[in-house]
Amino acid sequence: MAASRKAATPTPTAPLPDRHVLLWHPDWAALGHAMGRADDIPVALSQLTDENSEVRAKALEYLERVNHQNTIYSATAPAALYIAGILNDPWTARAINARYPTWRTEYRCLRAVLLDWLGDMADDVGDETGRLASKHGFPLDGVPEVIAFRRARPAIFGAVAPFLSDDDPDVRRSAVIAAGQLLDAPELVGHRAGLVAPLRDVLANCPNKYHHVRAERTLLAWGEDPATLAELASSAPGTEVEFMPERWASDPPF
Repeated sequence: MAASRKAATPTPTAPLPDRHVLLWHPDWAALGHAMGRADDIPVALSQLTDENSEVRAKALEYLERVNHQNTIYSATAPAALYIAGILNDPWTARAINARYPTWRTEYRCLRAVLLDWLGDMADDVGDETGRLASKHGFPLDGVPEVIAFRRARPAIFGAVAPFLSDDDPDVRRSAVIAAGQLLDAPELVGHRAGLVAPLRDVLANCPNKYHHVRAERTLLAWGEDPATLAELASSAPGTEVEFMPERWASDPPF
C-alpha cells in the first residue's frame, strides 16, 4: 500500500520570505493573540531553533496563544509563515518532549510537530470549517485574520512540499496531512491529485490516530469513495479509529 515518494512531491507554488524578515518585519505590537498584544511572539518563535530542547519545547507551548481554542488571530498568519520558514532548520530535526496536540506527550521530531501545527491552522480556515462556522452563524469569509492566513497558504505549502518525501516517516506523514489541509486554497487545488496516494497510504498504514483521522477527513472532502476508504482504514495498525464518513455533521465549528 506504500505510495511512491517521488511521485508524491508537488512543485512548490510560492516563495517564502526570509525567516529573519518574517521574524522582525511585522509590527507585532499591532497584532494580537489570545492574551493580548503579540509583541512577545518573536522571542518564542526564535526559541524554536534554540540548541536547548527544553527551550524549544517551552516555546512551542507558549505559541498556543496564537491559536488558542482553534481561533485564528492577527498574529497567527505571521507566526505560521515564520514556522514554515524554519522547517528546514537543523534544530527542528531534533526531538523534543512535544505536548502538541495537547492530548499527546511524547518525544517527537520538532519538524513533524511543526508540520502538524501548520496543518491544524490550515484546517481552521479550510472549506469544511468555513461551512460549519457559517452554519452556526459565524461566517469566516469576511474575517481579516482568516483572510490573511488563507492568503499565506501557497507560501506555506511551498515550504511543506519538500518534506512529502522525507526519510523520517513521522515527518513525511505530518507533511502529507499538512499539505492536504492546505490544498483548500483555490490556487492549490491542482495539487490534490498528486496527494491522494500518499493520503491513502497514511490511512492504510499509519498507527498515529491523529494523522489517520485527518487523512480520512481530507479524502472524504475530496470525494473519495467512502467504502474504499473504510476498507483501507480497516487495515491500519493499532489506530482503533472507527471510520465515520458523517463525523463532521456533529462537530463544532471551532
